[in-house]
Amino acid sequence: MAVTIDDITSSILDDAEDFHYRLFSNLPQKNLILKLFAATIRQTQDYYDPIITRFMVSSYLGFLNMCLLEACKEYENMPTKKGGERWAYYFCDKEGICEAYAYFCFPKATCPDISVFLQAIPDMTIAINYINDLFSFCKEELAELEKNYVHIRARYDRKEVTDVMHDMSAETIACYQRALVLFSTGRLRMRKHGLGTSMATLPCTKSLLGTGFMRLVWDCDYVYDG
Repeated sequence: MAVTIDDITSSILDDAEDFHYRLFSNLPQKNLILKLFAATIRQTQDYYDPIITRFMVSSYLGFLNMCLLEACKEYENMPTKKGGERWAYYFCDKEGICEAYAYFCFPKATCPDISVFLQAIPDMTIAINYINDLFSFCKEELAELEKNYVHIRARYDRKEVTDVMHDMSAETIACYQRALVLFSTGRLRMRKHGLGTSMATLPCTKSLLGTGFMRLVWDCDYVYDG
């Protein structure tokens, strides 16, 4: 649903602009996909802890706001300025709805104690963001789209795109390793499926990405021992 909304925001701009107001005013949404999105937001509390639900709803709403921001002329023409380096990840984090995706792993029915996973959420969100951006990059490069996290970060960091991708891959692996430590020592355990030597691997087209491979690491599920 999020992918669809991201793709069509510019064509349903007026309805999307009204979404937050209509949601908070308990008014029906005018667009079918936005009606489904509002229903999803309301149903979240049925499956997740109340505090976790509020984090997830904030992530949903931040995502839509970033979709709307992309349609703004001011943002479209905004240059990358020295001192604004943190903006690239801030935008990526909000638009990627990754916080909600991370919390999806822990419904209250199977993981009622939120303390066993909260400390892993920051690393999980970074990993989800980076995996999404790295996997999307080949497609976006072929379409000559440069308004993405990899290119924007490269401009801010004054680095080559391939160097940024290597940095992101290393950071993703570090996130996984920290989460593995957390989940291996508490009541929430990772049940691994071929981790370590058999990480998923995506060959990068040399003409686009230069050298190397992206090794990704989120191949597991969770078992609560509470």
